[in-house]
Amino acid sequence: MKPQEESFADKYKTELLFVAGLILIGAVFFYGYRANTGLRDALSSTTEQLNTQLTKIQEDYAQQIRDAREETKLLENMVLRAQEEDQKKITALQKTIDRVEQESAVELAELKDELENIDVQSGDFSAIVDDVLPSVVSVLTDDGQGSGVFVIGGGFIVTNVHVINGASVIRVYTYDNKIFPAVLLGYEPVSDIAVLKINSTAYDPLEFGDSDAIKVGQRAIALGNPGGLDFSVTEGIISGVDRKTGDSDIGYIQIDVPINPGNSGGPLVNSNKEIIGINNWKLGGGFESVGFAIPSNVVEDVVDEVYARYLE
Repeated sequence: MKPQEESFADKYKTELLFVAGLILIGAVFFYGYRANTGLRDALSSTTEQLNTQLTKIQEDYAQQIRDAREETKLLENMVLRAQEEDQKKITALQKTIDRVEQESAVELAELKDELENIDVQSGDFSAIVDDVLPSVVSVLTDDGQGSGVFVIGGGFIVTNVHVINGASVIRVYTYDNKIFPAVLLGYEPVSDIAVLKINSTAYDPLEFGDSDAIKVGQRAIALGNPGGLDFSVTEGIISGVDRKTGDSDIGYIQIDVPINPGNSGGPLVNSNKEIIGINNWKLGGGFESVGFAIPSNVVEDVVDEVYARYLE
């Protein structure tokens, strides 16, 4: 029997398997390449999309930053304008306060003047008479009598020079009915003011007021011992100030209180219990209620000078 010839497939089986393997490997590589290309394309597309989105986000963020800066600048300008407006309001308010304070000061001064005028017109001395009379004295000499008032603690008394002028004996009769010998410490003839002293510390002095501050129409009381009428009180008003008479440089206080014999040297007192003058003389020739007092500022200067010499 004739042996069979090997078929082509059997004969070239190994080669065919090899070729098939190569084809299979090629196919795998081909499809793998195609798959990788698609993946790369997908990745590239995704990356491009992401980059596009990132760029947009960056642009949006940059725009937001610009917008925020603009808003911040607007807010800063608003705050600055608000501060400027507030400062203007504060300045205007301060000016208003200053104006109100000035107007209030003027109104207060006017009110004070009105109150003083009310006091001038309606002062009532009944409440202070009992306080001031114990400080008033009667000055007795071998040639006449007058009045005086305690002005410094320790027995210092003011009176008129003409009350004690030429006297060899001076006595002081007090409100509590006591009599003390008095010595003349000093005097000033132009102003007609003399300062006496007794040996007693039991009597309270009256304070001096500012005679430059008195007003025409102001009420006052004159205290003294006119005509032997011990410790009398007469109420009146200030009729004039700075009245010059004769060669004297003294500006007298004119009062409508009669200055009778014995009244000279007594105090003219305001509603504050202060001496505003020392009763001195009256206009004669038939005139009534035209009296004159030495201003307290003049009297106080003489008292201070005499007292200073006493202390030396």
